[in-house]
Amino acid sequence: MNLMHLPYCPYCPSLPLVFRIISSPSSLSIKHLIGMCLALFCAITSQAKEMNITERSSQGIQKALDELETFRKTKPKEAVTLQLSPGEYRLTEPIILTAKHASKEFGPLTLAGKKDASVILNAAQRITASDFKPITDPDTLKRIHPDATGKLLVLDLKALGITVPTYPPSFDGNQGMLNLYVNKALQPLSTYPNEASDYGSMTFEKVLRNGDKNIPGIFQYRKEHDAAHARWAKAIDRGVWIKGYFRVVWQNNAIKVKSIDTAKRTVEFADGSNGGIGNKYQRPDGNGQEIYWVLNLLEEVDIPGEWAVDFQSQKLYLYPPTNKKGEPDFSQSEIELSVSDKPIILLEDTHNVTLERLTLEMTKGDGIQINQGTGNRVRGCEIRRVARNAIWLNQGIGHEVLSCELHELGAGGVMVQGGDAKTNPRTPCKHHVVNNHIHHFAKFNRVYAAGVSVGYKARQPTVGAYVAHNLIHDTPHVGILFEGYDSIFEFNEILRFAEVSNDMGGIYSYYKAASSGHEIIRKNFIHSSLQGDGIYYDNEMNHATVSDNVVFRMAHAEDANRGIGVLLKNINSTAPKGSNCVVERNWISECAVGLQAAVDENWTLRANRSVKNKIPYKNMGKLAWDAADLGNTTEDSAPLPSVDHMGLFLDKYRTGLPDIGEKTLAAPPRKTGKDGYSIGDRITE
Repeated sequence: MNLMHLPYCPYCPSLPLVFRIISSPSSLSIKHLIGMCLALFCAITSQAKEMNITERSSQGIQKALDELETFRKTKPKEAVTLQLSPGEYRLTEPIILTAKHASKEFGPLTLAGKKDASVILNAAQRITASDFKPITDPDTLKRIHPDATGKLLVLDLKALGITVPTYPPSFDGNQGMLNLYVNKALQPLSTYPNEASDYGSMTFEKVLRNGDKNIPGIFQYRKEHDAAHARWAKAIDRGVWIKGYFRVVWQNNAIKVKSIDTAKRTVEFADGSNGGIGNKYQRPDGNGQEIYWVLNLLEEVDIPGEWAVDFQSQKLYLYPPTNKKGEPDFSQSEIELSVSDKPIILLEDTHNVTLERLTLEMTKGDGIQINQGTGNRVRGCEIRRVARNAIWLNQGIGHEVLSCELHELGAGGVMVQGGDAKTNPRTPCKHHVVNNHIHHFAKFNRVYAAGVSVGYKARQPTVGAYVAHNLIHDTPHVGILFEGYDSIFEFNEILRFAEVSNDMGGIYSYYKAASSGHEIIRKNFIHSSLQGDGIYYDNEMNHATVSDNVVFRMAHAEDANRGIGVLLKNINSTAPKGSNCVVERNWISECAVGLQAAVDENWTLRANRSVKNKIPYKNMGKLAWDAADLGNTTEDSAPLPSVDHMGLFLDKYRTGLPDIGEKTLAAPPRKTGKDGYSIGDRITE
């Protein structure tokens, strides 16, 4: 057994859990057992020196770090705990730990909150309602939407020392735009149509010039949106950007508008777009379903809570939100702007640092970034309301993210990179992402922002990560992404993914055999997606193992036209000869297609169960194969296998388990939403 891949005890980080040796659930709940460590392995450690931090500011934390640096000079081997007093810390600078505080020669360092008292590290800039003023400028008043006349307020950002950079000609995500919170609720950046932030309801009528990466596209808009486009035409000199799914469901970007011809009902972009515009499969005209919306325009601030920034004047215009029951009026509300693009905590080549029981919120950057180093741990933390990823493990060896709550994220949950594929044997990063609840993410980066991303599109292959027992749900696109070598993904529960865009898996990869392989995907519970695919290899496979997974209801929308349990394309495989892939004992039920694969001669495809799928098995390759001959079964009905051992478990940080999975399984089918944006089953083409 390779101990590298065993999760570590929440109490004794250097020792693997014995309970992970158990390969199948017993009559006892492993969710409860796995959080315990055998006393045989628990060593009594010496008491750490405790330094208390009581000044709730960046300056107070920095003073403690300066004291720590001095202390290390005389007692380098002693363990140290920086204990933060309960309360909210208003940060003006990131917390940066380096080798001066935690080198290989130093004893362990812990930065911690207390067990039953909240410690919040808040990177936002607080302002007051009195900072907002009535609008008096005549030219600005002419731009205001008729529905918002007399209702908007203006905030002078320059007077607050804030500069918002102008959007570039094209971009993904939110391109570093600040975020506005009122009473901790994220207020929506202005869009037209207003519902576009959820699904979108405005589409091209026809594409007139597809363009490409270098040539801007031109499209014709629909007559029912004449009035809106006429408003935008008058604002071209202030800057107008349109965002959308211009080509495919897995590409969502924004492009600046060069001109709008209201007589011809045309929009010409100012910049090109990768692949051009118009549905990829119906060129040149497109299919008339290419969704788009305008964003961050004063002319479209027309409902309570909406706001926009005018880049030229550096002023923010707000339609004050309507206070909810029990909340104070806007004049008395807590108002915050996230303006920093830096991580809240940065670990730079540190060793044996533990971040424990901390809540981090409100940055335009990542919540925590760990660069290089060894054995750094993030445990029992909550990261919320950040514009990018919650945690980025960037290289190094043996980092861990354990029992954290990660939600309300602009991009993904945990990004993992590391290891070395060039050595012989390959050098694993040994990063562990275990027992985390990751949900409601990819708010701004709506595609390819995963709950956990292991080496996806990294500059060099990631090797030897371990991702287990995470609960991942509620995202427009993907649950887990991966590339690289020797990683294990097991006991994860993934649901309610591909909520907006399909052609995506709960666990997904688009790797090539030359730079990836030897991964294990086993014993995961993937269920309840509108029309996502459960486990999806979108290109090749190389010594991969996909076994003992439970995939249920991938076509859970009433109008779904996609939803494949296990999809293994293996297109134009360049995997070396003898590259055996094992796909066995997977239980797949209530999907559009159970198992769809292009099989090579040296594959093992056996003992899979297809239960109540519209199409049990589907061959998409040149090599003929018969599911029954290979020992796979087709059944009309069968009870859901036990999944109690999958998903989150209890430990010293997690004292209760959410019931989102049970509630979702009991709910009736939903619909795909207003957009209906789906490419269908393009893989049959």
